[in-house]
Amino acid sequence: SEIIHLFLAKGLKKTQVHPDEGEFLTRERIALDDAVKLVMNGDIPDSKTQVLVLKLARLRDEGRL
Repeated sequence: SEIIHLFLAKGLKKTQVHPDEGEFLTRERIALDDAVKLVMNGDIPDSKTQVLVLKLARLRDEGRL
């Protein structure tokens, strides 16, 4: 019964990170093709991230992005 919304954000600018207390985040810019390779190699274990990366790659390849 869980609903998850995935978003593509364009035109973002790098700013300061303000994580919640006890939250540790790192930002890393990765080309989409490299992210697909990471998914396919099992290096991105989070299924929500896998779905988003593969969907974006498909939409790009179909010219829909």
